Amino acid sequence: MLNLVVGAVLQAGTSELTVYNQGIGFVKERREVSLKPGRQSVVIEDVAQKIDASSVGFKCLSNDGSVSILEQNYRFDLLSPNAILEKSVGKRIRFTRAGTKGKESVEGVLMSSPTAQISVNGMSQWTANGLVIRTDDGRIMLSPRGEIEVLELPNDMISKPSLVWDLDSGVGQLATMELSYLTKGISWSSNYVLTLRPSGKADLQGWATVNNQSGIDYHDAKLNLMAGVVNLVQDSDGVLEFRDLAKREQMDPAVKPASLSYFASEQQFFEYHQYSIPFPSTVLNNEAKQLALLEGRNVSIKKVVQVDFETDVVAGDRHATARLKFTNDKKSNLGMPMPAGNIRVMSEDKNGSMQFLGEDSIEHTPKDEKVDIKVGDAFDVVGSYKQVSKKTLSAHLGQIVVEMQVRNRKATAENVTVIDHHPSGYFRTWKITQSSDSWTKDKNGRLEFDAPLPANGVKTIRYTVEGAI
Repeated sequence: MLNLVVGAVLQAGTSELTVYNQGIGFVKERREVSLKPGRQSVVIEDVAQKIDASSVGFKCLSNDGSVSILEQNYRFDLLSPNAILEKSVGKRIRFTRAGTKGKESVEGVLMSSPTAQISVNGMSQWTANGLVIRTDDGRIMLSPRGEIEVLELPNDMISKPSLVWDLDSGVGQLATMELSYLTKGISWSSNYVLTLRPSGKADLQGWATVNNQSGIDYHDAKLNLMAGVVNLVQDSDGVLEFRDLAKREQMDPAVKPASLSYFASEQQFFEYHQYSIPFPSTVLNNEAKQLALLEGRNVSIKKVVQVDFETDVVAGDRHATARLKFTNDKKSNLGMPMPAGNIRVMSEDKNGSMQFLGEDSIEHTPKDEKVDIKVGDAFDVVGSYKQVSKKTLSAHLGQIVVEMQVRNRKATAENVTVIDHHPSGYFRTWKITQSSDSWTKDKNGRLEFDAPLPANGVKTIRYTVEGAI
């Protein structure tokens, strides 16, 4: 006989939830369980419906070593009309239907339930089966319509997903137990809003969105968000390089917003970054919750209009792109690792109304690294590319002459950056022998030219490259 125990969380703050980018969560909570001496069965309700039962950990905190779990089962055969009828096959039922003289009831044995649970590709699902009843007078009723009344409830059916433990307790006790497990169906992502200011700087707000579809509510939980690609989930109480966001010197000293202490604190954890929410949080099932992650004000930012001739472009026109670049460092009033996510750019128009400019995605960005955002196409700046000539100078040496033109159709001057990928695409090694303009080469072997253009101006860049073929 099961000793039914609902293991309640002791108090706010004893439940802990760590959510990972890859759609898994690590749950740790304390429960009180009333145990008698010796071997017994205990049901622990209110666990995640998508729990990984093989990951369950258990520890008796109040009396270490006094409790041993001998067997564990995860029960997810929940009470439902379909489940009750399937388990009632072979048992007596009462069937009521509308007849010519009003309602009539018959009793008999259920021979087949209207639905059946089958396995498809390892997943359990219900399928139509057809109701069959053998009545007490010998009739066989096939798929009758009406109300079915079971005369006894099948054993061992539960109303909530539960862990069933066969355990042994050395003494009778009210045990405080720590339960931990992994669950699927819960994930988090980050997103950012970058707001451009008339001063030429910007404000950055970072948000974490937790999406819970694990099948359970988490009430007043200590919430941690883990950024990084996790291959092996490890639980540790060690804290490395803890830094409280409230102590960062990124704000104007005269501005002391009370809300700053509610942003997540960040710490390096193994090869990942852990963001801890500084207050208990309730995450309901089938809920997407947004939490403040980080904030930076008066971020130093640079606008770049860029024409990028990619390797697969042979000739033709293309619009320039408008980009925003900044460095994730303290000098720019940032300096906190930024998890991967979407970043949306807003700006005030001449009437003081906020407008959406565009969005891009960023990868995991450590502190002191650069952020490069493509906001959109530059409507009035166009570039064109032309290969003037291509020659073979010897068996292993070739020459290409390239001409790039940039046109600014705006009523104001614009400084345009022109990037060409082609030398590294054509040659194994190469050098520029002639160029109309100065250039630099980045770590990826791309050529970069600066093209300052007056209003309605046109500029042509021409260079000759020789390299090994």
